[in-house]
Amino acid sequence: QAALDKNVKQTIETRSTQYVKSPITGQLVHVNEMEEHMRIALLDPKWREKKEALEARRSEGISEQDADISRNLARLTRQRPDIFTTD
Repeated sequence: QAALDKNVKQTIETRSTQYVKSPITGQLVHVNEMEEHMRIALLDPKWREKKEALEARRSEGISEQDADISRNLARLTRQRPDIFTTD
Protein backbone atom coordinates (compact mmCIF):
# COMPACT_ATOMS: atom_id res chain seq x y z
CA GLN A 1 0.00 0.00 0.00
CA ALA A 2 2.80 2.43 0.88
CA ALA A 3 4.56 1.70 -2.42
CA LEU A 4 1.32 2.33 -4.31
CA ASP A 5 0.79 5.64 -2.49
CA LYS A 6 4.38 6.65 -3.30
CA ASN A 7 3.87 5.80 -7.00
CA VAL A 8 0.63 7.78 -7.13
CA LYS A 9 2.30 10.75 -5.45
CA GLN A 10 5.23 10.63 -7.89
CA THR A 11 2.85 10.40 -10.85
CA ILE A 12 0.90 13.44 -9.63
CA GLU A 13 4.09 15.42 -9.07
CA THR A 14 5.41 14.43 -12.51
CA ARG A 15 2.19 15.44 -14.23
CA SER A 16 1.98 18.76 -12.43
CA THR A 17 5.57 19.66 -13.31
CA GLN A 18 5.00 18.96 -16.99
CA TYR A 19 2.99 22.17 -17.34
CA VAL A 20 4.25 25.71 -17.04
CA LYS A 21 2.46 29.02 -17.09
CA SER A 22 2.98 30.95 -20.29
CA PRO A 23 4.44 34.39 -19.61
CA ILE A 24 2.51 35.80 -22.56
CA THR A 25 -0.94 34.23 -22.28
CA GLY A 26 -1.04 33.13 -18.66
CA GLN A 27 -2.29 29.71 -19.77
CA LEU A 28 -0.87 26.42 -18.54
CA VAL A 29 1.04 24.88 -21.43
CA HIS A 30 2.67 21.47 -21.59
CA VAL A 31 6.46 21.76 -21.51
CA ASN A 32 6.78 19.92 -24.83
CA GLU A 33 4.40 22.39 -26.51
CA MET A 34 5.85 25.59 -25.06
CA GLU A 35 8.09 26.40 -28.02
CA GLU A 36 5.19 26.21 -30.49
CA HIS A 37 2.91 28.10 -28.10
CA MET A 38 5.42 30.93 -27.77
CA ARG A 39 5.97 31.06 -31.53
CA ILE A 40 2.26 31.40 -32.20
CA ALA A 41 1.69 33.89 -29.38
CA LEU A 42 4.53 36.09 -30.65
CA LEU A 43 3.28 36.13 -34.25
CA ASP A 44 0.81 38.86 -33.35
CA PRO A 45 1.92 40.91 -30.35
CA LYS A 46 -1.51 42.56 -30.02
CA TRP A 47 -3.36 39.26 -29.79
CA ARG A 48 -4.41 39.85 -26.17
CA GLU A 49 -6.03 43.18 -27.02
CA LYS A 50 -7.82 41.64 -29.98
CA LYS A 51 -8.96 38.68 -27.90
CA GLU A 52 -10.32 40.92 -25.14
CA ALA A 53 -12.11 43.13 -27.67
CA LEU A 54 -13.68 40.08 -29.30
CA GLU A 55 -14.84 38.72 -25.94
CA ALA A 56 -16.32 42.12 -25.04
CA ARG A 57 -18.24 42.25 -28.34
CA ARG A 58 -19.52 38.72 -27.78
CA SER A 59 -20.75 39.50 -24.27
CA GLU A 60 -22.45 42.69 -25.49
CA GLY A 61 -24.08 40.72 -28.29
CA ILE A 62 -25.38 38.14 -25.87
CA SER A 63 -26.81 40.83 -23.59
CA GLU A 64 -28.56 42.45 -26.56
CA GLN A 65 -29.93 39.08 -27.66
CA ASP A 66 -31.22 38.40 -24.13
CA ALA A 67 -32.96 41.77 -24.10
CA ASP A 68 -34.53 41.06 -27.50
CA ILE A 69 -35.79 37.69 -26.30
CA SER A 70 -37.24 39.26 -23.17
CA ARG A 71 -39.03 42.00 -25.15
CA ASN A 72 -40.42 39.46 -27.61
CA LEU A 73 -41.72 37.22 -24.83
CA ALA A 74 -43.36 40.18 -23.08
CA ARG A 75 -45.00 41.23 -26.34
CA LEU A 76 -46.19 37.69 -27.01
CA THR A 77 -47.61 37.47 -23.48
CA ARG A 78 -49.65 40.63 -24.05
CA GLN A 79 -50.86 39.50 -27.46
CA ARG A 80 -51.67 35.89 -26.49
CA PRO A 81 -52.96 35.81 -22.90
CA ASP A 82 -54.65 32.48 -23.69
CA ILE A 83 -51.22 30.81 -23.87
CA PHE A 84 -49.67 32.43 -20.81
CA THR A 85 -52.46 32.22 -18.24
CA THR A 86 -51.59 31.29 -14.67
CA ASP A 87 -54.73 29.48 -13.47
